[in-house]
Amino acid sequence: METTTTLKAVLGDSKLYFGDNGRVFCGAHAGASAKFTGRDISGQRVKALTARDHAEARSAGVAFECESCKWRKVRP
Repeated sequence: METTTTLKAVLGDSKLYFGDNGRVFCGAHAGASAKFTGRDISGQRVKALTARDHAEARSAGVAFECESCKWRKVRP
């Protein structure tokens, strides 16, 4: 008998997250470990960026952006 398991993503595709070593990524570009468990491949829990995180970054002249989305924009 075959069994099928449907996994449910725990990260939102359009939200931004901090991963290990300060990496920033969106849920759409998260690895499978992070997307379905909330932990990156090293086992560290990923942290959703909050409105406060964004506000503090803006006041320092920084804007958070998914590394993969940014890379896709500059690549022809």
